[in-house]
Amino acid sequence: MQDLIGRTMGSYRIVEQLGRGGMATVYKAYHPLLDRYVAVKVLPRYFTHDTTFFERFLQEAQAVARLRHHNIMQVYDFGREGDIPYLVMEYLPGGTLQDRLGQPLPLDEALRITRQVAEALGYAHKQGIIHRDVKPSNVLLTKEGDAVLSDFGIAKIVESLVTLTKTGVGVGTPEYMAPEQGQGLPVDGRSDLYSLGVMLYEMTTGQAPYSAETPLAVVLKHINDPLPLPRRVNPAIPEAVERIILTCLAKSPADRYQTGADLVQAIDRVMKPGLGAVEARTEAEVTLVPPTPPVTPPVARPPTPAPPPVTPPAAQAPTMPETPPPVAKPPTPTPPPVTPPPAAYPTPPVAMKPPPSYPPTPPVAGPPTPPPARPSMFPGRSGVLVWVLAGALLLAILGLAVLGGFALRGRVGEKATATPTVAATLVVVARTPSPTLPAPSAPPPAPTATPLAPTATPLAPTATRLSPTATPLPPTATPVPPPTATTAVVAATSTPRPAPATFSGRIVYTNFRGPSRYGDFEVMLMDVPGGAPRKIADRGSEPTFSPDGSRILHYSWNDNGFFTMRPDGSDRRRVSSSTEDAYPAWSPDGKRIAFSLFEKYFNVWVMNADGSGRTKIIEGCEQPSWSPDGSRIVCKGCIGANCGLLMANADGSNKRLISDNANDSSPAWSPGGGYILFTSNRSENLDVWIMRADGTGIQQLTTNPTSDGAATWSPDGNFIFFRSDRDGSWGIYVMRDDGSNQSKVVSANVSERWWWERISVTR
Repeated sequence: MQDLIGRTMGSYRIVEQLGRGGMATVYKAYHPLLDRYVAVKVLPRYFTHDTTFFERFLQEAQAVARLRHHNIMQVYDFGREGDIPYLVMEYLPGGTLQDRLGQPLPLDEALRITRQVAEALGYAHKQGIIHRDVKPSNVLLTKEGDAVLSDFGIAKIVESLVTLTKTGVGVGTPEYMAPEQGQGLPVDGRSDLYSLGVMLYEMTTGQAPYSAETPLAVVLKHINDPLPLPRRVNPAIPEAVERIILTCLAKSPADRYQTGADLVQAIDRVMKPGLGAVEARTEAEVTLVPPTPPVTPPVARPPTPAPPPVTPPAAQAPTMPETPPPVAKPPTPTPPPVTPPPAAYPTPPVAMKPPPSYPPTPPVAGPPTPPPARPSMFPGRSGVLVWVLAGALLLAILGLAVLGGFALRGRVGEKATATPTVAATLVVVARTPSPTLPAPSAPPPAPTATPLAPTATPLAPTATRLSPTATPLPPTATPVPPPTATTAVVAATSTPRPAPATFSGRIVYTNFRGPSRYGDFEVMLMDVPGGAPRKIADRGSEPTFSPDGSRILHYSWNDNGFFTMRPDGSDRRRVSSSTEDAYPAWSPDGKRIAFSLFEKYFNVWVMNADGSGRTKIIEGCEQPSWSPDGSRIVCKGCIGANCGLLMANADGSNKRLISDNANDSSPAWSPGGGYILFTSNRSENLDVWIMRADGTGIQQLTTNPTSDGAATWSPDGNFIFFRSDRDGSWGIYVMRDDGSNQSKVVSANVSERWWWERISVTR
């Protein structure tokens, strides 16, 4: 492979080469916008000769990026530069375990590293991902000496492209390859545990169990030769530890530890409670055989099946012999039904009053009134009464008009209570009765109350941002019939009322405590403006208010699944038990939840608010957002090879792309239904963008030279909250709906995938 030092891969400037292996070369790279170093793993260019490579590479990279465990290397990004595919991962400067080998490690350290890698493998195996190349050079060490396993998925990508398995040899590293892998047979999690056993052997003895002049000869020894006993190589190894090694390195998968958790339990039994030193236990006090059955939560779990039959690799995909994560789903009390408010977002009471444009018809004129007895500016009692009544009627009309005008503000078609205010001049127009006009007691709804329908005529793109004070475009609803001859109507020139200067309500968000591991989040609640942030849930993320603000839905990293709770953190109720559920979004009526679920790639699912009725509706999509009427969902996804923001009906039908940029993400539908916020690097930096719900009129709202995104609306649509690192540290900002008046609300740290760390706003 040509030297890439000095070149740019995507946004990453290659600085130096860290290592090279048979399947990839690893470089240290720098991301200037985020001001951090990363590790870039570059795959050989010849892989691209296979026309299906990038599709499979994308699927495997997405699967690996979804793994979230403190002992698994986090994948930040993936892509290709020309015909060179690459993965971007976190950079750990502590070196690899391979750098420490060559002599026995302290026994406590060897067992601790083995335990950490076993935990990582056990977690990945439950997600259906097999590593296939566990070895010391793929175990990186933090500054604290903790083990982090890397290179998930790389071996599978290579294995799918080369023909070694057809010749009876599996892809991997011969010194650490399980017998079944060396024969080209199907592999599962027990094959990874064999490789980990070889690592433990090498850490405790200072040498690998098998060596030979050629790689094939090493593979044959793993298949046929008896294992050299570890205590003969290093008599200082306790017998209990040797039995762990022998169990890991059994020739038959059925004789090994069946799961990573089994191996962890075996190690725990020979270590003190603090996991700091090996106890001096006798053979009679400790039994190190694979536990049968393993201790699991009270969920029915079938016994481990026999090893899979030997079949050609193409006919049988590698699978784990265990069930999905055995997370016990306790009986969850059904939450009280959420009574939806009169509208998806409450509106001022004045919106329910008759619009001032339709006052009652004046009474029919009676007999002529006699002239006043005293033609003066100070009339008598009857004259005073007439003037008082007339003035009261005028004031009532003006009052209704002004109050009705409180609802008019913001983007065209956004506010469900939009009603024109009255200017200084009132014009009385005579109209004849019309059968299409409702009775005075049931006035017609405001023209902009109905969200923009998918089939509506798109609004013409504008050259400038849509301002809250912009002159409204004609409504899309049925127009009022033209004036005729007898009914009096008040017509007025429209003058929009200024929006409130600040938002008053609450925000809920995640704060990442990191610095570089997923899961270390806390859910924070804050009154805006001026409130102090307070933690309401530990190790939780992706929080979102229910439509009425009474519950907060979030993902729990402690309990693995979705939970709801009150805004004070009390009354927690489990909604789901899947580690793959992510990015939840309430439906506007509070009865359903849309969410992302990873299944080889992301799909959008929906379920009832109590977790029942889980149904997949949109394949190849993530980060869902509901339309205000609940009829449609917008998400980030692909149709074929084209990717961008995707819209579909709430049942998944009628899928279509409304943007054509694969980097558009984090869509958020406006409360009025006419607009969609999203995050994109269309301007070379990540910024907040907006477009109409039909995909037209795309405009940029922020121009930060670093990163803005993960934007969401206030319930009234007047304000937009978003994340930004513009002042050198991450925080949550607020701006008006036209992008003006941007200001910081609170500091809040983020993880590497910060555009998933949503903000939710309620009154």
